[in-house]
Amino acid sequence: MFYTKTAKIISAILLFLGITRVLMGIFVATSENPKLLAVRYLGNHTSGEAIDKGFLYIFIAVSLGVLVEISITLQNKYKEESKT
Repeated sequence: MFYTKTAKIISAILLFLGITRVLMGIFVATSENPKLLAVRYLGNHTSGEAIDKGFLYIFIAVSLGVLVEISITLQNKYKEESKT
């Protein structure tokens, strides 16, 4: 149960960070000087790299979230079976 709760928290944090990174990348891409702002605020050479990394974080968060839901479902199933 500890690993399930930990994975659920990590998944939520990764989802938040991924969405934030994508939004910041879009904001920087639509600014007047995107190359300067990308290096300053995103730590990347282009805003596209930040957006790609943000989508990667979101993908990992969703994948981890699916595994957490599978884990919770299996735990509930085995608890019900052990009661009968």
